[in-house]
Amino acid sequence: MKKSYSLLLTLFLILIFSFLGVFIINTKSFSINNNNNSYLQAQGKLHLIFLKNYIKSIDLKKECFENLDMNIDNYKLKANLNYEKSCINSEINKITVDIFVNKKSKFNEINLHEKFYLEI
Repeated sequence: MKKSYSLLLTLFLILIFSFLGVFIINTKSFSINNNNNSYLQAQGKLHLIFLKNYIKSIDLKKECFENLDMNIDNYKLKANLNYEKSCINSEINKITVDIFVNKKSKFNEINLHEKFYLEI
């Protein structure tokens, strides 16, 4: 009779420790996934800032862009420029710029968007 109770107690302890082990592994997995997502988000934000600075550095009075597409390190950067007046106009022109950053990986995807206005 003592052996059966000790065997039953051993099975319960193994069951409890296995559930705790699975719980700890899941928590660590979520932590690693969150770190990966925050890294991709930060890198995407840096690409967005780069494209924003690049558009501001272009002389848009001389060059007319409607769309601007770039691929950098598997990041897809896209900018849409909407002119209030014609882009060839020599008058003061307001431009609405929409920037989109997209990164697809095996396990997740990030999408960033920023809208800003330029006056030339």
